[in-house]
Amino acid sequence: MSRRGKAAGLLLTLTAFFLICGFAKPNQGYLKSATYYSDDWMVNFWNGESDDMDAELRQIAGDGFNNIILVLPWREFQPENGSFNSYAIERLHKVMNAAEAQQLSVMLRVGYTWDYYPEGKSAVVRVNELPYSSFTRKQWFSYLSRIYSEASAHANFAGGFATWEDFWTFTSTATSYGKNKKGIENAEKSGFRDYALAHYSIEELREIYKDQGLTEDTIYFPSKANYALKIFYDWYDAFLMELIADSQQFFPDLSFEIRLDGDRVLRNDGSTEWYMHQNSFRSLRSSYASAMYGVPMFIGGGRVSAGRALQGTQQALAFAASSGKPVYVEQLLFTESTPGYEDMAKIHPEEEPAYLLSLPGLLRSMTNGYGIWVYRDYGNNKLFNPQFGLRERGWKLENNARVEQRAGSNAARLAKGGKLSQQLEASAGTQNGRDTTVRFRLSGDGKVTVRLGSAAYSFPAKSREWETVQHLFSGNSGVLSFECTDGYVYIDNVNAYNLVTEGHLYHLDGSEDYCIPAIRTLNSQLG
Repeated sequence: MSRRGKAAGLLLTLTAFFLICGFAKPNQGYLKSATYYSDDWMVNFWNGESDDMDAELRQIAGDGFNNIILVLPWREFQPENGSFNSYAIERLHKVMNAAEAQQLSVMLRVGYTWDYYPEGKSAVVRVNELPYSSFTRKQWFSYLSRIYSEASAHANFAGGFATWEDFWTFTSTATSYGKNKKGIENAEKSGFRDYALAHYSIEELREIYKDQGLTEDTIYFPSKANYALKIFYDWYDAFLMELIADSQQFFPDLSFEIRLDGDRVLRNDGSTEWYMHQNSFRSLRSSYASAMYGVPMFIGGGRVSAGRALQGTQQALAFAASSGKPVYVEQLLFTESTPGYEDMAKIHPEEEPAYLLSLPGLLRSMTNGYGIWVYRDYGNNKLFNPQFGLRERGWKLENNARVEQRAGSNAARLAKGGKLSQQLEASAGTQNGRDTTVRFRLSGDGKVTVRLGSAAYSFPAKSREWETVQHLFSGNSGVLSFECTDGYVYIDNVNAYNLVTEGHLYHLDGSEDYCIPAIRTLNSQLG
């Protein structure tokens, strides 16, 4: 029977079971979550200020959510082993306190690998070291311990989870080595060689690898074109489950995001099979499973109706329930705007509200909560410290330029001749070939010239009240600079982006999009 047939066969049995037995909850009742990143995005949220935090959280609660998800970058919270970023930790307490005031509980996504923090080894590098380095694993446990200690002091702390996406970069790195000294040494050091030999004879491995010269001492990480990739996935799933089990000593009941989609594995005869990572389902030791669900899972490609999407959702949730755990769908991706995914299945835009309105019964019977990833559209802002929460850090200030507090919030003040500049980041979400939108808040009585690359535009500051200025620049790299050419100006909340991720709930400017009424109804019906 196909995986879809099995999933469909499980549906009636599992639905009846959960309706009778109910769910264990991560902390409190049914979770209705919105990922919170204020008026920027996840990558630089923790070095911002979020002047409108109280109003933003009040709006989330008003839309019927009872929980927010905070995404915690590993490096930004723990730049070096044994050292922690006090600003990020203080901001964590600030957000949790503000959320509690709106009766919102807080879930934490730990181990996020994307940030612009200028100190310490990147989280991507650290993740790639985890299978080899006991030092890096201790660093990971130290990070988890500190986060749990800080967050669990709050009554509205609901728990946490890690995601397979944040650990998946290792698979690309390891499978790129090939049969060479590094590939063989790392296969041994990581424990992959011992795992393979514990589960297969060397003769079986030669057949699977299609390598008759393979010996016990030359086992290497297979490439993604090698049928032995399925053994690699078996091993890495087992490694991750053991890592999460060990992590629970430092972050009790930490969950791990199970895979609802599969990885393509090429058989030796040229045909394809799908590796579905079900070993990780059976090994999960937390009291609940977290999951990311997108409409293309169990459907494929093309535009689909709300009804067809709902059928796929039923199959996916039945498959998730085979983990034997209550399922928290922390990313319910009912729409997709990421470049490169244009051919994947998408609901007809006009039917997205109908799809959302069809979900309450299914979600209630098959999950213990759901979350929205894109509550408010966001740009891939390529600036570190764009709201001057860390004062001058990351910026170059020249001549008559300084950062000062204004009405309780930091801003850059430029007098005539003063200059402010920063090199645009290129590591997270950069889309080559797209022009860059620069948006910032401006006040004062002078004039500022904004430059990016070879282009320059001047803007007058019209009053002492803030106004938002926005302009499109050619290109997506180089140094962004602001120079006061007359009088004085204040600059704050600087954005430079060339991609907007859309969720169809709220636009980038905070105005309502067409799916937010359906989300409010969904939340109301979920209780």
